[in-house]
Amino acid sequence: MSQFLAQHPFPGRADPTVDRRGGQDASPSGRWRHGTADRTNRTRTGAAGAAAFLREAHDEDSDRLARVLPRSASRYADEVVFLAAVRREALFAILEDASLALQRHRIPFVVGGGLAAEAYHLRETVNDIDLFVRPVDAPRALDALAESGFYVWIEDPRWLYKAIKSDVTVDIIYESTGVVHVGDETFRRARWMTIDHARLPIMPPEDLFVMKAAAATPSAPKHWLDAISLLASEPMDWEYLSSRATRNPRKVLQAIVHAYEDGVPVPSFVFVRLAQDLIR
Repeated sequence: MSQFLAQHPFPGRADPTVDRRGGQDASPSGRWRHGTADRTNRTRTGAAGAAAFLREAHDEDSDRLARVLPRSASRYADEVVFLAAVRREALFAILEDASLALQRHRIPFVVGGGLAAEAYHLRETVNDIDLFVRPVDAPRALDALAESGFYVWIEDPRWLYKAIKSDVTVDIIYESTGVVHVGDETFRRARWMTIDHARLPIMPPEDLFVMKAAAATPSAPKHWLDAISLLASEPMDWEYLSSRATRNPRKVLQAIVHAYEDGVPVPSFVFVRLAQDLIR
């Protein structure tokens, strides 16, 4: 990451006291102004902002507009890539801090959420850190993070504590969507996997599948897609999976039937067991 940042300095980080268009002094705020247009239009609104800036600044020169606009759009894209890299580096730094804090207090945990999905090659959008602990360990986990410089609070005493540091949020979860309690078996089955050079205990695929299937709604179809993809790509302990699905068998059964129709082999006892749970 450091090599990437060295090769990709932040675009546009020129001397703010010099106007690169003509050597005029910039405004005291550091913005480059020309009439009512300013540089922030380009950096904050992308190609559309760049077009507005250039139309206002150089309305008389359409040829110049056509030449400069592609460079402005490319520059904006470089900023997006740079900021995403910085954000990801910050997220993994905070993940390391949180992991070490829990390990010092001997609190077992597994990584879930977007990071777990990425570990299983499902998707790459990671916005925060989800750490799953046993219900009895949740208060201790919150105290451990507070000792390590996190700002902490209880979001919902039924299932969720939160912590934040350097604008990165850590969710301490001990029950997901009312269907899965994290227990000793979850930690025993955790898969140690490497993401961005960080070796982490990742939630077992069976637990992750049940959580994804249960969390899927019309407004959150990504969970459904993740669940189906997980069944198709990862070997499953079907006995364990069916035991974890007893609290929400309908959605889990729907996802399994869909995967089965797509060619994923599923043992017959799984359908029987989930159907029995459904009618109880």
